[in-house]
Amino acid sequence: MPVGFLKKLFWKKKPANPHIHAEALEIKPEDVGFLREEVQESREEEKESFSEAQNHAMRVLEAALFMSANPLSFEDFLKLSTLGVQGTRTALNALIDAFNGRDSALEIIEDAGGYRMRVRPHFGEHVSHLAAESEFGKGIMKTLAFIAYKQPVLQSTLVKVRSNKAYDHLKVLEEKGFVSKAPKGRSFVVRTTQKFVQYFGEKPLKLTPIDQVDDSRKENG
Repeated sequence: MPVGFLKKLFWKKKPANPHIHAEALEIKPEDVGFLREEVQESREEEKESFSEAQNHAMRVLEAALFMSANPLSFEDFLKLSTLGVQGTRTALNALIDAFNGRDSALEIIEDAGGYRMRVRPHFGEHVSHLAAESEFGKGIMKTLAFIAYKQPVLQSTLVKVRSNKAYDHLKVLEEKGFVSKAPKGRSFVVRTTQKFVQYFGEKPLKLTPIDQVDDSRKENG
């Protein structure tokens, strides 16, 4: 127990007397025990209050990761948190440890783009096509599948296989970040991007059977 703290509470003045000290420290054994209990209770309350705030922050950050279509930076989390830099970082690290420690098909990762929630690669190979199919029509998905099979592929070749609709498909896919184009002669070289890998994993050949892609011109889709 700090002596200075005790002095501050128990230092009592006595009537002035030239023969005795003007101040004296009066501390009883029961006072020391009482103070220890008060300090311990105060510390426990502070810990409980911080724990509640941290748990709330973790839930907010988890919700943000779930709702965001794009990776989130640490600065994004700071805007959502009331814990400050150190507190937010502690909450984020605790969230990642707790979330990734679950026996779940989901995980939180950090890459060059920031933090994001994703399906674990083992499960992603089975379901990743569902996310894109809900966003794109079958025609765009088949164009994307052809690019994934044949890349790098010339845009002129793609148009011959997928008809003139490929121009519209490419525009959408490029805007969404699934493919990139680079000039080559009078045409462009088309490739899938890192975002494509994030969505479909390292084995995108599961997207569409190759015979369906090659026969796509007959379907006009």
